[in-house]
Amino acid sequence: MLCLCLYGCVVLQVYGQKKLNSTDTTQVNQMIRIANAYSTENPNMALHYGIKAQEQARLIDYEEGVTASWRILGKICSYMEQYELALDYEKQALEYYQQKNNESKQAEILGDISTIFAKMKEYEQALNFKIRALKIEDQLSDFEAIARSNNKIGALYADLGNYELGLDYCMRALQIREKMKNNKALIDSYTVIGLVYAKSKAYTDALYYLQKALKLQEENPQKELEGEILAHIGDVYTKQGKFDEATTYYNNSLVAEQRQGERKKIIHSLMLLGRNGIELQQYALAIGYLEKALATAKEINAKEQIEYAYAHLSEAYERSGNHKEALKLYKVFADYQKKIYDESTHRKILEMHDLIEAERKDKEIMVRSREGKIRSLEAEKLRSGIYILMSFIGFLIVICVLVIMFARSKNKPTITTP
Repeated sequence: MLCLCLYGCVVLQVYGQKKLNSTDTTQVNQMIRIANAYSTENPNMALHYGIKAQEQARLIDYEEGVTASWRILGKICSYMEQYELALDYEKQALEYYQQKNNESKQAEILGDISTIFAKMKEYEQALNFKIRALKIEDQLSDFEAIARSNNKIGALYADLGNYELGLDYCMRALQIREKMKNNKALIDSYTVIGLVYAKSKAYTDALYYLQKALKLQEENPQKELEGEILAHIGDVYTKQGKFDEATTYYNNSLVAEQRQGERKKIIHSLMLLGRNGIELQQYALAIGYLEKALATAKEINAKEQIEYAYAHLSEAYERSGNHKEALKLYKVFADYQKKIYDESTHRKILEMHDLIEAERKDKEIMVRSREGKIRSLEAEKLRSGIYILMSFIGFLIVICVLVIMFARSKNKPTITTP
């Protein structure tokens, strides 16, 4: 009976353990998917869902959900040009996967961090993180990731002015991808090799690889890549001073980006056309493109592109002879730069405050959780003690009954036959 009671206690303890509710985790994952879908077209809405996902994941103690929300928030903040904040989120996710010894995820996040540093134009930092990712991918023998990292490292070396080493890494990636026969990856390789040649001013080689990328894209449509390749070819012609040829490619790039509907890329194509119009001395046309770029950039609050649009508009008016409008726009450009700097400083102060508050709340949650666990353990001990006591009493009752029965049988008179 005692064994039976103890078994009952164990069963109750197992079923009493806290389990994650699958409905709750599904809700978190769904919010993360929605945030990802909104990340480029409506970053503010994406941010809303990302934060809600993190709050819900924390509430139900869903570690994977918290980490996934950090990653999507990092992506959104990077798109919104809030790079420091993006790095904070990504590094928190990295720390989690380091604790879990998940090397594949670590490599992914190291690559994401590298991309953020590259956007910040901190190429040495970007290179360091990408090399760290490559080391892990080598250990895992993940050839697709190895090729991708080699290609990125090649581009970063080119950004740092080391074109020979940059090409060496890009060619390593190309060799792997040619064996794998992945058309999208091959397009990426041809494109990056073309860009490295363009940076080294080897324009003939640059056009050769970029045209290869464009041809392969036409044979195996990757619509999201078309506009970028066309723009890159236009850039090479611009560097050669062939502005009419560049205009053709920039126009085609704009059409391709408009089909895709990603507004940041549309703004980029409009500004390329504006810059090219200035070089061709077609100032009215250039101003028209740049004003469209500025209006679209304001709609999505793309700070860096707003800044560039003001600067290019000022130059267009200056070169057209409208010095008054040029000076006016230059002042707006200077004021906007100062505003961005002030906002950045203020944001860093707020981030520090938020970090301190978050740490304080985390400590409170930990204390409450620890107190709850202690109370739960005490309650379990109490229940176990009661079950043991009841089992012991039951055992004593059984013993007493047996003793009484035995005593009665001993005292019963014996009947003898004559």
